Amino acid sequence: MVVPTRDRADLLPRALGSLLRQEGVEFEVVVVDDGSSDHTRDAVAALGDSRLRYLRQEPAGASAARNRGAGSARGDLLFFLDSDDEARPGWLSALADALAEPGIAIACCGARALEPGGERDLPVRDLGPAFCDYRGSFLAGTFALRRELFAAVGGYQDGLGYSENTELVLRLLPECRRRGLGVASVERPLLTIHREAAVPVTAEQLAHRLAASELLLSRHREALGRDRRLHGKFLATGAVRAARLGDYRRARRLLRAATLADPAEPRHLARLLVAGVPPLGRRIWPRAAPAAGGSSEQLRFGEQPARSEP
Repeated sequence: MVVPTRDRADLLPRALGSLLRQEGVEFEVVVVDDGSSDHTRDAVAALGDSRLRYLRQEPAGASAARNRGAGSARGDLLFFLDSDDEARPGWLSALADALAEPGIAIACCGARALEPGGERDLPVRDLGPAFCDYRGSFLAGTFALRRELFAAVGGYQDGLGYSENTELVLRLLPECRRRGLGVASVERPLLTIHREAAVPVTAEQLAHRLAASELLLSRHREALGRDRRLHGKFLATGAVRAARLGDYRRARRLLRAATLADPAEPRHLARLLVAGVPPLGRRIWPRAAPAAGGSSEQLRFGEQPARSEP
């Protein structure tokens, strides 16, 4: 099990405790500290459990931290958990049992999000043609996979701080299809995701998100093109991010592409018309504020997955 973390010493024991209480399967937990400035090392040591291994690296982002942990792991199966979430009882054994079935390379489960407004279930679902028509859930902590498959596709994209699970899965699932491998699903929620109240997004964060959008759209154009609604949604998301950064030329380009990708969605054309009048666009899509200080990488660790992610 791999747990990337940065400056979450107060939350980390909750996540690690939920892992150390798992039963029925032998395991190790690799904690990858991505350049914390707090007492993360001490928080891990205080748990006093030989199944914990602590690694530290210079700040490189969650994707690089997960890759570092996966490369250091000794087992054949990989499980990931974010350091502010919790695995429910049976999480490990249920996913491990699913992966023990012949021909299964990935196992997924549902999750329950605890949000300021209440609880919300995040179920396993049909992912559609862009994801090779598999069924699953690919938020952090809702899937486990064979280590060899993870290595075969190159792991997470280093430096990608947003939509990194979506980008990984757009490589994983075609490889599963090519090899004739299956994805198993455990329908019940086995993960608790803690989500804090939304905070204003800085221009620096928004620029990272726009870069993630454009990487997905460029690298996985063929896959996304098999699902017109999803392709249009990804293009429109990138366009709004560009508009909020004041780049209306880029926003219009992306919205024209969204309109062509999914002409049945009237909001794409409406947004394109708004983007053609920047003063109106600035009223609808306010500019993101400059960063108020601090590490942009640290901020990126706290981002929540987009609703369009698998």
